[in-house]
Amino acid sequence: MIASIGIVVAGCAIGPGPTTESLPDLVGAATIQDVAGDVLDLQDRPGATPPYIDVRKLSAVSDGDRLQLTLTVAEALPQPAPAVTERLTFNIQVFEGDPASPENANDLANRQYTISVYSGSIAGGLLAYHPGWFDWTQGPDPIPFSGPVFPVTVAVAGDEIVLTVSLDALGDPTRMWIGVGTVSTLSNPAGEAVSSTGDTAPDAGHDWLFIEP
Repeated sequence: MIASIGIVVAGCAIGPGPTTESLPDLVGAATIQDVAGDVLDLQDRPGATPPYIDVRKLSAVSDGDRLQLTLTVAEALPQPAPAVTERLTFNIQVFEGDPASPENANDLANRQYTISVYSGSIAGGLLAYHPGWFDWTQGPDPIPFSGPVFPVTVAVAGDEIVLTVSLDALGDPTRMWIGVGTVSTLSNPAGEAVSSTGDTAPDAGHDWLFIEP
């Protein structure tokens, strides 16, 4: 299967864990850029910190069997550590149809998968960046998966997060639109969230990363 990737019109973390190879002889490539310094809090007020949730670009490549996504942020990601009160979440959203189209904008069935990367502890007490998976094709309340059942490898280095997933795990789609959202949540010692900031790409008025496997 040959994949072609393109754009319709467009708008280093340190951490242990599994590594992901660079795909050789890549078929196609696409990138969307994001404006620097456009991090917002929950009330949509500018908040330029932390810079490592400020999305700079999202890229996709494929070798025809696998999809590799690279998220680049504005600053090297921190090492997850015990007792840290900040939780980082990086959500890659995969849609079947263009979310910018009016007929798809409010169609809940249009979203296919959410591929997430979290900071913090996982089973066994390991502190690392680790993946999560939400299958929206099963309904509006998908069961999240993580750990060994997760069909994606993740590597975090410097200012990049690299995810590799088989196209088979995505149902061998004929087309996908892809975007990203980041969130930094700060909690008090009791574990209660006290503030949150984040960024999304593409911004309003810009087009999504587009792939036709």
